[in-house]
Amino acid sequence: MIKLKQLRQNSGRNMKETAQALGIPYTTYISYEKEDREPNSEMLIRFANFYGVSIDYLIGKTDDPTPTPAKGSPATDDDIKFALFGGDGEITDEMYEEVKRFAAFVKQREKEKGKN
Repeated sequence: MIKLKQLRQNSGRNMKETAQALGIPYTTYISYEKEDREPNSEMLIRFANFYGVSIDYLIGKTDDPTPTPAKGSPATDDDIKFALFGGDGEITDEMYEEVKRFAAFVKQREKEKGKN
């Protein structure tokens, strides 16, 4: 778990803030960072998701922090926003919600067509 301290420091958080953000006791977080305690697979996933890195990067198996989505895993909201708006940072939550409502409308419309 070599990378925990480095990732936390890069995020600008202290240990207490990080523990609170992860929803775990402060003393538990300290034990993970100091490597006095090994996290289980669920905790590794939480850490990786929290920092936006791959588990392999987190545990020091690779130098590439980019998480690799599992084959067939659902796209994230950021993936969808990028695909729809070309990475334009000007998309608002309201714009994205409108796109999702429209997609739900089209899905329902097609479902209704199938009934006829």
